[in-house]
Order: sequence, then C-alpha cells, then structure tokens
Amino acid sequence: MFCPKCRAEFIDGITVCSDCEISLVKKLSPQPNPEYHKLVNVFSTWKIAEVRFVQSLLETNGINCFIKNTHFCSLLSVGIDPIPLKIMVEEKNKINAKEIVNQYYKDLKNK
Repeated sequence: MFCPKCRAEFIDGITVCSDCEISLVKKLSPQPNPEYHKLVNVFSTWKIAEVRFVQSLLETNGINCFIKNTHFCSLLSVGIDPIPLKIMVEEKNKINAKEIVNQYYKDLKNK
C-alpha cells in the first residue's frame, strides 16, 4: 500500500498514511516528468546584498529567479578570485526582467 500524496510505502493492513492522514492506494500513479526551463542571466554582481535586492525586486514583480554561484562567496576568504553572482530567469521573462532592473538603476541615478 502507498500514500498517493507523499508516496511512502506501508505494510499490509495499514489503510491510512500516518503523516498525510489520507487513504492508501494499492498502486501509485506514475510521477509526471519534470518540466525544464531554459534559464538566462539578467544581472551579475559580486555583492550578495545587491543580488538579493534585485532578486526581491524581480519576485515582487512576479518573476521567479535563481541566483547562480552563491556557493563561491565563501571562497573569497581563501584568496580565490571572485566569481560573479548571477540572477537567472526563464528565457520567456528575460526582457521584462532586464527592463525592471534597468528601470530601478535608472531611477536610482536620477535621484
């Protein structure tokens, strides 16, 4: 028996998932294939605070993003050349994301 939600397997005689509290099934349906999206870089910097701010700016505008190279930040302390942090978005959001970032920096300059 299997839980259709968490996909845990149970021994015979158990009818309800103890975690999800739903009825078990005899056979699980196949998991859907993951959906892949091409990601493109829309912003780069060496400053973690700046990249986190831009991330929040994009996500506030409904654009999901991913920060690439965050694990390299800790290598600076051992003398390795910095690797820029990059904000990646789905290719379909590239133009909109760049416009949002560029508008922010344009507005910042004009203050």
